[in-house]
Amino acid sequence: MATCKINHLSTIAVAVILAFSLAACSGSSGGSYSKLKDGQTSGADGQTAGNGSDGSTGGGGSGGSNGGGSDGGTSGTDGVDTTTSNSAVGTLVSDAGTAVSSVGGTLDGLGSQLPSDNPVTSTVATTVSGLGTVLNTAGTGVSTGLGDSNNPNGVGTTVQGVTSSVTALGNTVSGVGTNLASTTANTGLAPVTNLAGTIVDRTGQVVSTTGNALTTAVASEGVSKLTTGATTLVNNTTGGVEKLTQGVGSTTGLGTPVNNLLTTVGNGVSGVGSNVSSSNPNLAGVGQVVQTLGQTVTDVGGLVKPASTSTGSGTTSNGGISANASVDASKSGLLANVGATVNTLTADLNASVTNNTSSTSGNTHPLSGLTSTVGGILKPNN
Repeated sequence: MATCKINHLSTIAVAVILAFSLAACSGSSGGSYSKLKDGQTSGADGQTAGNGSDGSTGGGGSGGSNGGGSDGGTSGTDGVDTTTSNSAVGTLVSDAGTAVSSVGGTLDGLGSQLPSDNPVTSTVATTVSGLGTVLNTAGTGVSTGLGDSNNPNGVGTTVQGVTSSVTALGNTVSGVGTNLASTTANTGLAPVTNLAGTIVDRTGQVVSTTGNALTTAVASEGVSKLTTGATTLVNNTTGGVEKLTQGVGSTTGLGTPVNNLLTTVGNGVSGVGSNVSSSNPNLAGVGQVVQTLGQTVTDVGGLVKPASTSTGSGTTSNGGISANASVDASKSGLLANVGATVNTLTADLNASVTNNTSSTSGNTHPLSGLTSTVGGILKPNN
C-alpha cells in the first residue's frame, strides 16, 4: 500500500515538473515582445480582383437592296481576370508553410489519442496538442502570406501568423496549468499542485496577452503600410531571381530535364505518403507530411523550367534571357526594381510619419516613437 502511494506521488511530481518546464520556456519566448504597445486595428488583407463583365454583342445587319444584308458586328471584349498565378518562389514558400501546418496537425491528432486518466499523460497530451496548434497557426500564416504572391500584404499576414502562434502558445501553457490543478484535485498533493497549476496558468495568460498585443500592433495602419511596402520589395526581388533562374535553365537546356526529374521524384515521394495515409488511418498525419514534402520537391522544378513567354516586343518564345529579362540593373532590371520599391516605401513611410505627427500631436500612438525616429531619418533636407 505504501509503495502504491509513493508511485502515485511520483507521478504527480513528474507532472508538476513538466508543467513548470513548459511555463519557463514560454515565458522566455514571449518576454522579448512585452515592450510593444497595442496599436489600432485596421488594414485588411488584399482583395483579389474579380472577372470583368462580358462585352455586348452587336445586332444583325440590315438587308441590302438586291443582295443579302451584311452580318452584324460584335463589340466589347471578354472580362479580364487580374488574378495572376502564384510565382514559383511563392509556391515553394506555400509548400513550406503547408508542411509546418501538416506537422502541427499530426501533433494535434497525436495529443488527442494519448490517455488522460492520470496527471502525467493528460499533461503530455495537452502539451502536444497545444504545440500542434502553434505550428498549424504559424504554417498557415506563411502559406497565406508570403506563400501567396497575390497577397499585397504577404509580409504582414506572415508576421500575424507568428504573433498568433505566440497567443496559441500562451493558451497551451494556461491549459497545462489548469489541467494539472484539476487532475490532482483529489490527491494528497492538491495544495501543492493547485499552487503550481495557478502559477503556470497565469504565466500562460501573460504570454497570450503579449501575443494579442503583437497581433494588434502588426494590424495597425502604420505597420500595415510598412509591411505592404516590404511585400512589394520581396515580390520584386524574388520575381527577378525567378526570371533569371528560369532563363538560365532555358539557355543551358537543363531546365526541362531537371524539372522532369524533380517532378518524377516528387510524385514518388507523394505516392509513398498517400500509401501511408491509406494503409494506416492512425498514420494519416504522417502520410500528409510526406505528401507535402513530395509536392515541395516537385515545385522546385518551377525555378528552372523554361518560362512560357509570348512572342511580343522584348520577349522570346523559348524562355531564354532576352534584352528585357530583368537582368539589366541600369534600366528595368532586378536591382532597379528593388531600388524603385525602396524609394516608394520610404516616401510613403515619410508621408505617413508627417501626417501622423501633425494629426496626433496630442495623442499617444503605439508606434509614435519608432515612426518619429524613422521619419526624421527619411525626411529630405531642404
